[in-house]
Amino acid sequence: MTITQCAILVGGLGTRLGELTATKPKPLLHVGSRPFLDYLVDEVARQGFDDIICLAGYRADEVREWSERRTSGPKIKISVEPKLSGTAGALLAARDLLQDEFLLLNGDSTFDINLVDLAAWQPSGAWQGILAIRAMADAGRYASVELRGDTITEFSERPAVDGMAIINAGIYRLKRDILNLIKSTPCSIERDIFPLLTAQGLLRGRLYDRFFIDIGIPSDLERA
Repeated sequence: MTITQCAILVGGLGTRLGELTATKPKPLLHVGSRPFLDYLVDEVARQGFDDIICLAGYRADEVREWSERRTSGPKIKISVEPKLSGTAGALLAARDLLQDEFLLLNGDSTFDINLVDLAAWQPSGAWQGILAIRAMADAGRYASVELRGDTITEFSERPAVDGMAIINAGIYRLKRDILNLIKSTPCSIERDIFPLLTAQGLLRGRLYDRFFIDIGIPSDLERA
């Protein structure tokens, strides 16, 4: 099966950035001279994923206006949550747009991996989700995972342990069937769904040693 679809989560409030996100969604904050989301979309398209959906919530009209201003690259679909309902809720709102398998990216981080490799990799046994993961020396801000082979045996949402750990780097390959696990909203894919998959042995990890940064706090936004 060839995966051509990539969904990007762009609906969060970005509260850790304070006034910077009071009037603008976090992925639309400028890095250099362009919105951060431009870099993500351009890279996804460069790697051949031409069915792109932005999962919007907070200030969704600005996300739609941003997409309409783009003059090159694939046309971007915008899915808007009726109300803020968490990352899993955002996926649920886009159910009718999602392919049987798709990539899902956090809209506030970049992980410089070969997305085609992640999309083509065939783990052993049954699975519902695959996470792109990375070892990080200062992992205290991120969800951490433990592995046995390629199976994730523990998934810990923030705050994770301080020091070296393998972190969730915000890029996922998912089967649409995981939406059946969402029983009510708001619902978080990281806090609610991934632990369920872990308990069932259905969550896999693919380790990459590549550049990673998120823009969730002012110091890292400045670094980006």
